[in-house]
Amino acid sequence: MPVRTSQDTTAAVAACYLADADPDFAVVRAATGAVEDHDLADAIEADARERLARGLPLEIERYLESVPGIEGMRIAADAAIEFALRAAVAAGTPENEAARALIRKHPRLTAAIETAVALSDGLASTTTLGRSAGRSVPLQVPCEYGPRLPDGRRRFDVRERLGIGAQGEVYLAADHLLSEPDKPAWVAIKRLRPIAAADAASHAAAESLKARRIDHPNVVRVLDRGTDDRSIEYIVYEHVDAGDMARWFAQQAGPIPASEAARLVAAIARGVHAAHVAGVVHCDLKPSNILMTRAGEPKVADFGVAAAVRSNSGRVPDATPVGNLAYIAPEQYRAEEGAQAIPADVYALGGLLYFLLTGKAPNGDTPSQVAARHTRADSPAPSPRAARADVAADLDAVCRRALAPRPADRHPSAHALAEDLEAYLEHRPLEWRHPSIWKRTVLFARREPLVLTAMILLMMVIVAAAAGVARSHAVAQQKILEGQNQALRKVHAEQKRVIDNSLTMIGSMAHFLRGKSEGGVGIDWMPGLTMMESLAGPIIFSDQANRQSAELWANRVKVVSELVQDLESRGRAGDYETLLWRDALAFWALRTGDHAAAQRFLDANDAYYEPILAPADRWRDLRRGMHLTAAVLRAADRPPGAPLADDSRRAVESAARDLLALADQLEGDAHNRALRLLFLMAARRAFEPDLLADAEKADELRRRLVRREEVPESAVSLPAPTR
Repeated sequence: MPVRTSQDTTAAVAACYLADADPDFAVVRAATGAVEDHDLADAIEADARERLARGLPLEIERYLESVPGIEGMRIAADAAIEFALRAAVAAGTPENEAARALIRKHPRLTAAIETAVALSDGLASTTTLGRSAGRSVPLQVPCEYGPRLPDGRRRFDVRERLGIGAQGEVYLAADHLLSEPDKPAWVAIKRLRPIAAADAASHAAAESLKARRIDHPNVVRVLDRGTDDRSIEYIVYEHVDAGDMARWFAQQAGPIPASEAARLVAAIARGVHAAHVAGVVHCDLKPSNILMTRAGEPKVADFGVAAAVRSNSGRVPDATPVGNLAYIAPEQYRAEEGAQAIPADVYALGGLLYFLLTGKAPNGDTPSQVAARHTRADSPAPSPRAARADVAADLDAVCRRALAPRPADRHPSAHALAEDLEAYLEHRPLEWRHPSIWKRTVLFARREPLVLTAMILLMMVIVAAAAGVARSHAVAQQKILEGQNQALRKVHAEQKRVIDNSLTMIGSMAHFLRGKSEGGVGIDWMPGLTMMESLAGPIIFSDQANRQSAELWANRVKVVSELVQDLESRGRAGDYETLLWRDALAFWALRTGDHAAAQRFLDANDAYYEPILAPADRWRDLRRGMHLTAAVLRAADRPPGAPLADDSRRAVESAARDLLALADQLEGDAHNRALRLLFLMAARRAFEPDLLADAEKADELRRRLVRREEVPESAVSLPAPTR
């Protein structure tokens, strides 16, 4: 049966060398059962380690001749090249000379050898740590490792070697200190290679401690660090069980969907931003430093390069490029002052997005291609859409912005990049792209198809009702002039029929919207209702509107109130649908000045929302804005001439300040325009003579509403509170 783990492979290879001092690799391969690319790579690595440990000759031909087609197996070929180079270096040949000799001997492998030298995580890594790393004796697994516990055991039960990188080797172990009797606590232990510079080592220790402060679901947690009996430093990480992103990507059946690529990089960017907040810049983001869980969630790992580059001067001691050439930013490649900073991580995040969309590295596949891109100031940012036609223009623009050659042209933070990717996934416009009205409409239709349908239905109702009423009114005038009272009564009956039919259609629309009650808590189809209010309300309440059409619009409250009562009577008072309808009633009550009714609806929802709304949920802020609006109207609702108490004045001042801040946050947000107008009107009401009496501020808000928001002069104030 084929082996399942690298530990099994190592054991099978060791058995071959016990039976034969110098077995052929075909025999070793048969013993391991290696067929697939990854399994062959493990077998080659285990075989090469045995040969190096025993002082046996190691040439790349051993694997080229025994594995037909190995040139087409990227991972196995990389392993063969890596250990051929490692053997040459161990024999005293400088690394670059060994690579050139290998290329002369096997010219067909030129690209693979150059890529291995430039991009691998092993001996020939381009990181500063890789060049300065010494050699540590690998652990003979399984083994006990770490400090001794009170019962005499070592803390860690090391089971297998998971991999090797530029900074050391990584092992899977059970942590006795954290394990339960029947449930081992699996961890990953990285044994750091000896580092030539003591300064670099001290920074590695400092950064490992700082990394422990990063608490984010998309960052691999640092659990502990220490020094073993051989004075080798090690760091203990949480174990992530599905390998790195490079291996995960290679296992996919074909190109992954663009939306999945955007989701993954948005999550990674959130984790990187958390690291930046903690004061850590990664500087070496690449697929092999992103680990994947079995649930498909990415986690940022390996802050070793960040540890190496941070010093009091902010410069790398030898002014050499730090990071992986495939994803390195231009300023990192040129070792410029301040290159190891947030913009470099943003560039690498763009590179990860490019890789997931195209399967290629953004800077090229060879050192010469990387040099050509980064030494030319006019090199354009690579476009994933040029390599994959189904990549949307917005996603392509986000990727190219992150990969901009000049740091100032990139996203200002990893957080901003994540926001753009999430906007793309949620079909929201990218404001920095200055989308047209048509683009905004298309995105809104994709984002809120049911709301758009409801809006169209409502507008049809309004237009049909207005047309019917106008037609009936014209007939009525004619009949009045003719003195035919009987005909006039028939006309009024027709008017009533039109309005009743329209109300029935609104009720049907409300029933239609009941189905839109799934998904997470937050802004869903509620903004659509407020948009209908802001779009259709002025039409209904304009100077040209008549009493019947105003009655039609006002009956929306009656229809929704009956709907809420029906839902409550059926035990659905806390359903998401009921909560949103109550908030709609609160909004409408505030628009008519009825702060008491609005407060009742808001208070009724508060207890339900508290356990389900996240602290940063935007809907929590918008509901707070409605509470503040009610507070302003309540302060204004007092007998004429009654003074404003000091505590009420302070409450109104705070409410006005927060309402303006919320309105500013909603600037440019088309689907929450009605809420923005409500908050601006409430703030303006707070500055009127009977409250804060700030005429200048009130006039400034009036001009903002009229000129920027295009609100009619007659509608810039909220109605007087109902008494």
